[in-house]
Amino acid sequence: MSENDVVDPEVVAELQAEVDDLAERLATAENALRETQDALAEFEVWYRLKIASRLALVEELQAELEEMRGRDSAAAQERAAEARRVADNLTPKERYKTLMKRIHPDKFTDVGLKAEAEELSKQLNAAWGKKDFDEIDKIEAEIERRFGEESTPKDRFRILTALADRLQSQVNKLQQQIDSLRTGALWDLFARSEELKAEGRDLLDEQAADLDEVAAALREEMAIFENSDLS
Repeated sequence: MSENDVVDPEVVAELQAEVDDLAERLATAENALRETQDALAEFEVWYRLKIASRLALVEELQAELEEMRGRDSAAAQERAAEARRVADNLTPKERYKTLMKRIHPDKFTDVGLKAEAEELSKQLNAAWGKKDFDEIDKIEAEIERRFGEESTPKDRFRILTALADRLQSQVNKLQQQIDSLRTGALWDLFARSEELKAEGRDLLDEQAADLDEVAAALREEMAIFENSDLS
């Protein structure tokens, strides 16, 4: 866009509506991620209490039995990591300073606007102190919503376009995290547990009982080997 281009205020209004929608979608995705993480964390606690120790016992018994038979056993696990989102053209510090200038309380004579600017300044300072750039994005969205009309249509178009891109990036990143959580083995087990719960069944209790039976059978087989060694 050249310096002489004129931005239609209606276009800016549509872009503001898009930013507001993205901010809502971001909040929804954050809640969904938090709920998914909490549900899996609680399920994992019960899994460790009911299943993990039994699995460890079964694996130990199997290893001992395989040793009796002259065989070796082993196991391994892997974990993945994710990349952080890309920043916009401004350096984080430049962006922070620009936002602080826009909402400096001394710019406002209206008592209500001054109070809002002071509160947003506090939030922005706190987010910058923690280097919480996702939180800064949300604060910028709120600044645009509350104080954006003071900018020219051209400036607002440029600012809102960059903000929409960042918010969309955050929404995509959170959705990837949610999808990653919901495609793992623990999630499959959790989902199956929730299905059986509707039928009045407890998946972990059933699996615990099955593991107890397996452990008992392994002990019986080991006893046979031990008795044969004595005879």
